[in-house]
This record gives sequence, structure tokens and C-alpha cells, in this order.
Amino acid sequence: MTKLLRYLLLTFLLLILWPVVTNATEITVQQHVITNWYGPTTVEIRLFADRAFVTSDSKTIQAGSPSNGKFYRKITCTVVGTTLTINQFI
Repeated sequence: MTKLLRYLLLTFLLLILWPVVTNATEITVQQHVITNWYGPTTVEIRLFADRAFVTSDSKTIQAGSPSNGKFYRKITCTVVGTTLTINQFI
């Protein structure tokens, strides 16, 4: 196979497969209530991406972890008395 033919085949495959690779989905996490909460009164949940990805609005999110402190999103929770509420988020 010549170099030109290989290049054209690779280009064709990338054009066909690229849309499949970049499709995004929204996930809704429902509200959750934890009763008898005796932890801190300020609570946040951090979401970490295990690999880089592109969001549905074309933003690139880099991979992160608790050890490097790079998180994708922070969810602030509500504490009232001994009830912890994790609010719904998308």
C-alpha cells in the first residue's frame, strides 16, 4: 500500500469514527438526604474525572485526582441540624 493510500484510508476512518468518539451525555443525580449527620456543618462533594473528556458544550475537562487536587466539579451540600442534603445536580 502506498503512503498516499494509507493516508487517505486513515483520514476516511477518522472522519467516520470521530463523531462517535466525541458524543456526550448529561447525567442527572437526584437529591439525597442523610439523617443523623454528626459530621462537619460545611460539606462539599468533589467530582474527579479519571480521564480527559469534552463536554456537550465543547469544554475540555482534564483528568484529576484527590492527590493532585484537580477536580471537575464541586457540589455544595446543605446541613440543617443533623440532616445533610445533597442537592440534585446535572
